[in-house]
Formats: sequence, structure tokens, C-alpha cells
Amino acid sequence: MKLRHIIELALNREWIHRNPFKDFKLQWQKTDRGFLTQSEIESLMEAKFEDRGLEQARDVFIFCAFSGLSYTDIRHLTKENIQSFIDGKMWITGKRRKTVTEYNIPLLNIPNAILDKYSGKTSNGYVLPVYTISWYNKLLKRIAEQCGITKKITSHIARHTFATLTLTKGVSIESVSKMLGHTSISTTQIYAKITDRKIGNEMNQFAGSVKKLDSKFLAATIDDVNINDVFLSLKIGTGKASDTVWETLAAKLWSKMANVERQSFLSEMQSRESNPKTIRDFYIVLMDYFLENLNGQCNSEKSSVDRETKQATNLQSN
Repeated sequence: MKLRHIIELALNREWIHRNPFKDFKLQWQKTDRGFLTQSEIESLMEAKFEDRGLEQARDVFIFCAFSGLSYTDIRHLTKENIQSFIDGKMWITGKRRKTVTEYNIPLLNIPNAILDKYSGKTSNGYVLPVYTISWYNKLLKRIAEQCGITKKITSHIARHTFATLTLTKGVSIESVSKMLGHTSISTTQIYAKITDRKIGNEMNQFAGSVKKLDSKFLAATIDDVNINDVFLSLKIGTGKASDTVWETLAAKLWSKMANVERQSFLSEMQSRESNPKTIRDFYIVLMDYFLENLNGQCNSEKSSVDRETKQATNLQSN
């Protein structure tokens, strides 16, 4: 890009008469932005270090992984950057030293505990003990080896980890971009690697939104469930004169249910430890299921069913 700018400048000022690189095409290669998984982060937090330098470097890394701050910003973080917001909670606020873009990040419990750990123990007004970048990265390499992490850990991996974990846990990319202090969401997409877990979470939400379509599809594909087959499956005897009224009512109620609802009722009955033994008991269970699960049908149907049940009960009493 710099070379292209100089060539265009030379052409405009007529220092040269043609662009010698006009036909040259760049071949871009995408790089894989590394990050730590939640289990790897937990390994870092649970590790015990005899070397104080390793412990401090670990703490700074964890703070960045739960705040998204870059090495330069964390090194110059002061008490003035920790402020109470309108929601009554503490936030990390400031401007990125690289782009002068504002960032506002809620202070979570883990980074807050790290701040408390080093309160009054640092110099120059900074809140954390941050080493020079070269020594910091060397310490991170030793930490990774001690924790059994094979990935190459650098200061910027913490920032990548924050972006990836927040997106995985459902935070919108707009909010993540704002917290990272990016000027555009496209920059956030480079830092934040979308994991399989995030895809799985979003597809679960999608599955829930099309659940009604599932029912309609199943209703069109499964075989029609006949009430006599249900009696046979539950080992309920039929044909008794005393059960005629209850069989009629059960059949009427059964006809008001969609086939997928009948299948669902039968599956529920087959999974129960105890099932109704008589037609009357079956009708009562079926009525309970109807009222609890299918009460979205019109009130007139419900009233009709209630009226028929009352008549049958009176007839049975007489």
C-alpha cells in the first residue's frame, strides 16, 4: 500500500510516465488468530507459581482475557480508568492509545479481584504490575509450558480470547466491537474467531423458533394414531356396557386432537410407570392432558367437552 501511494504520487507529479507495477497482483493470505478455550483459561487461573514474576504475568493476562484490553492499554491503566457508571457498577473506561477510540467495559468479578490483589502494591499510579513486552511474552511462554498448553501464548492472545469467549457466550458482535474500541465491526471479525459452540448455540435458538414447523411436519409424516390401538397398547379392556359412555366421550375428545398431539400423548403414557386401567380413568387422564397442553383451542370446544363430561358423570351416578 505504501509503495502504491508513492507510485501514484510520482505519476501525478510526472516524475514517471507509467506504473511499472500495474500488472502485479497481490496474493493475500488469511492468518488464524489464536485464542484460549475456557478450559485453558481455567488451567491458567488454577495454576500455582513459585516464581512471583510468573504469577504477576498470569494475572495480567487473565485481566486482559476478561476485559479485552491490549498490552499498551493495560500497561497504562490507572485508577482514573476505573469508574462507577450510571448503573451503579464499576466500569473500565478510557481511550485506546493506538487509535484514540473510546472504550467502556464492565468490570467483571475476576479482573476486579485482580485489581484488589495488587491495590497499593504498584508504582507510578498504575493499577497492575506490567513488564516490558519482550519479558512479558517470555514469561507467558513459560506459563504455557507449566500449564501444559501447547499453543503459542503472547500478550495479544488475551485480547483474541476475550473477543471469542464473549461472542461464544452470546454477546453481540456490536457490543464486543464497542468494548474492544474498534472503529468497525469488520476489525472485530478478524479478532473474534467464531467457535463451533457458538454455532451450536445459535442453531439451538433457531430450532426453538421453528418448533411449530416441526409439529406440522411430523403430523404429515407419522401414521394416524387410532384410539383402539392406544387401548391395546395400554392394555385397557373395551366393549363393556358400563364403559360405553366413557368410550364415546374418549373418542370425541380424541377426534379433537391433531395426530401429532395423539402421538405425543401416547408416548407420554408409554413412558409412565403406572397407566389407567379402565376406560373412565383413561378419559380422565386424556382430559387432563387436553386441558394442560391443548387449551389453545377455541373455548367453545372446551365448554362442549366439559358439558359432555358432566352429563356422563351424572348418567354414571344414576
